[in-house]
Amino acid sequence: MTVAQAGRAALLVLLVFGVVGWAVSGAEYFLRLAYLAAFLLAGSAFWAQRAMRGIRVERKARLVRATVGEVIEERFEVVNSGRWPCLWLEIRNQSNLPAAGGSRLLTNLGPRRRRFYTARHLLTERGAYPLGPTLLISGDLFGLYRVQRLVPASETLLVLPML
Repeated sequence: MTVAQAGRAALLVLLVFGVVGWAVSGAEYFLRLAYLAAFLLAGSAFWAQRAMRGIRVERKARLVRATVGEVIEERFEVVNSGRWPCLWLEIRNQSNLPAAGGSRLLTNLGPRRRRFYTARHLLTERGAYPLGPTLLISGDLFGLYRVQRLVPASETLLVLPML
C-alpha cells in the first residue's frame, strides 16, 4: 500500500466514522468531521485533475550530432498555460542515453508561467538515442492523488565514435 492509498483510506475511515458517529449520537462535531474528510477527498481529486492541464514540456538539444567524450546541453522549457497553479511537477527523463540527467522537481509553477533549465550529458557510448520520452507527474497538495502524462521524444541524438 502506497502513502497516497493509505492517506485516502484514512480519510475514508474518518468519513465513515463521522457519519456513523453523527447517526448514533447526533453530535454535530461528527458531522463536521465527515464534511471535512469529504471535502479533502473531493478537493484533492479535483486539484490533481486540474494540476496537469495546460502543462507542456519542450526539450531542445543544442546539437543533434556529437562524438563520444563530448558534453551536450539540453534545454528544457516547462510552460503552464492553464489557469490553475501547478504546486509540484516531477519531470523524469526516460531517455536511454547512458548517464542521462534532466530529471527535476519543480514547485509552485504559477498560471501562465514558464521555467527553463539546462541538463548536461557526458556522452560515453556511440549510437542513436532518442531524447525522450519525458514522464510528467503531478498531483494535489497532500499527495493523495497523482496524475501522470508521457511526452514522446521529439529529437534523436546521434553519437559518433571519437576521432
